[in-house]
Amino acid sequence: MRGRFAIFLVGTAIIFTVPLIIFGQSGPIASLRALLLSATAPLMRVSARAGRLIGYGVDELISAPGQELMERAMAIAAAEQDALRRENQSLRRALGLRDEFGGRLLAAEVLLYQSELGQEYLILDIGREAEVKEGDMVIDEERLLVGEVREVEDGFAKVSIASNLGAALPVELVPVGERALARGIGGRAFAVELIPHDTPLRPGDFLIWAPEERPGNPAIIIGQITGEAERTGHAFKTGRAVLLARPERAARGFVLIRR
Repeated sequence: MRGRFAIFLVGTAIIFTVPLIIFGQSGPIASLRALLLSATAPLMRVSARAGRLIGYGVDELISAPGQELMERAMAIAAAEQDALRRENQSLRRALGLRDEFGGRLLAAEVLLYQSELGQEYLILDIGREAEVKEGDMVIDEERLLVGEVREVEDGFAKVSIASNLGAALPVELVPVGERALARGIGGRAFAVELIPHDTPLRPGDFLIWAPEERPGNPAIIIGQITGEAERTGHAFKTGRAVLLARPERAARGFVLIRR
């Protein structure tokens, strides 16, 4: 019963906090939201970790007969070992990223993944106190671009996923080396615009983030070309691409610090 009550508390806290995070914009609401998120962050963190593990209920384990009890205990031990292995791999990847980017990354835990009205967001557990700014880009452990910081408060940052409707990012087609513009159209998809008509566009080619100023950052992959769409004029054509990051599975996010 205690396990179920804890789950109920986590669920209740998240239910009341999420709408404020996603929709609250006014001053009083923003203050209330920051206070609630600060209070529920530990519960969110536990919930996020639990959601990424294969779990068994304590009540069910206690009530199981002898053979079933042994099998479930062994399954729990195997799941814990697998979780530890994945955590170690995650930490090694994080250290590798820090080396690649020369310490220009801020590591954060993902408190919450949320999808509302076709828009996707992540909530990270760092904010103003870590000098995170609106417009900072966020990548995952595989060095795939996840999205852009759209809102910052003390103790958390809200990240809009790169393929959300209305997002627009300068990109480069790899391996052809042509620059273009990737517009988010929702559903983890992009319309890749301003591609010169004579540029080859092949399914499987990659999109990398290509801002005007790239201070020596390693290539950050955004998506992959899936095909060509309708032509927008004599000089340009439009491609289609998909986001490669999987934000709903992310345990950590890395904020790229702007110098």
